[in-house]
Amino acid sequence: MTVTKDIPAVQKFCKIWHESFLAVLGQLGASNLKASLTDPSFCPAPTKEDMDKSVCGAFSGGGILKGALLWTAERSSAVQLAQLLLSETSDAAAAFTEMHIDAFAELLRQVAGHAATAWKGETGGETELIYLNAMPAETEPGQSSTMTFADDKLSEVSLRLSSMPSFAKSWSLGKKRLTLRRLSPSRRRKVRPSLRLPPPRPLPLPKRLRLVLLPAPRHLPLPRLLTSTCSSTLS
Repeated sequence: MTVTKDIPAVQKFCKIWHESFLAVLGQLGASNLKASLTDPSFCPAPTKEDMDKSVCGAFSGGGILKGALLWTAERSSAVQLAQLLLSETSDAAAAFTEMHIDAFAELLRQVAGHAATAWKGETGGETELIYLNAMPAETEPGQSSTMTFADDKLSEVSLRLSSMPSFAKSWSLGKKRLTLRRLSPSRRRKVRPSLRLPPPRPLPLPKRLRLVLLPAPRHLPLPRLLTSTCSSTLS
């Protein structure tokens, strides 16, 4: 499978993840971080043996992102990040318990939330990063970048972000700009004559109006008010 080498987009995507990590770690109290990010490069997909030695977290892309992403970290790095989330004392030699596994996954989900929002702002397209409970099945070479972080609360931790080959199609999706164009008179849509409304016509008025007064029948009594008025006038 051929992977499109659109390095600037890959660098931008990895940088957004890196900045998202800095934001989340800063919220957890690691404010004096020393961080580094390597340029993305093509590398083999992690083997089962590699993943057995590491702590992994996988994401599936949604919206304009397609394919899978894989995070791998050594246990000593993953346990420190989990301890930071749990407000525990940093100890790289501590046992990596089920509680630490859940905390490390939660940390990755928080970072992914920041990254998805930032990538949507960068590209203008809907972006989703969905945490997977199972590892992606792809084994072909992809692109990879390594991030390191160190602080008073952390000895140096290292993580590697790998994008699977199916993710490569997402790099070519740039910001979609909607532009309004004024159509030339020759390209404007013409309305069919049958659909045109006729102009309003004035209503015809009679040439002459004639007022005709008919006498009231004699058997009908006149109103009381009219009768009394006439009597007072006669008297």
